[in-house]
Amino acid sequence: MGMRVARPVALEEIDGPALVTDAYVTDHDLTALFRQSCQSLIGMAWVLLGDRAAAEEVVQDAFISLQRAWPTMQDRRRALGYLRATSLNLVRSRLRHRLVVLRHPLARAAEVASAEDTVILSDDRLAVVTALRRLPVRQRECLVLRYYAEMTEPEISSALGISSSSVKTHLRRGMAALESALEARA
Repeated sequence: MGMRVARPVALEEIDGPALVTDAYVTDHDLTALFRQSCQSLIGMAWVLLGDRAAAEEVVQDAFISLQRAWPTMQDRRRALGYLRATSLNLVRSRLRHRLVVLRHPLARAAEVASAEDTVILSDDRLAVVTALRRLPVRQRECLVLRYYAEMTEPEISSALGISSSSVKTHLRRGMAALESALEARA
């Protein structure tokens, strides 16, 4: 696939033990977490949504939600998982909204890829992203989480709320469909 993403960093690696024991979040804590995980979260949401601006908004909303939940979090080492789950839920919400918009064609605005999106992605990457977007939602989510966010199958299972065997099935079928679509292009 050729895409490499920075490895997600556990919260305790960002700021050490003091981060876990502090009663309230400091600006430094959220800033460090933001710097370590923001780009990978935006990338994950971008692949699923196909719109970088929407992906940035989703991740921003996830961080706002984390900041609000911070004082009551029992285990702050799980903050990155909280961000991933929140981002995925917000992505799903946006995708459901798109379905509603598609059902009402008069209110639908034409979707046009931004010039930035087109220039940034090479032809090969654009082909992969296009093929990914044509996959069923679960297959696309599993592939993005596995190969872009570099999550393990148990982590994907937990994040999506499906069994580990379902994750394996979606990954296998998604890869087969992706390979078929890319071979047809060549």
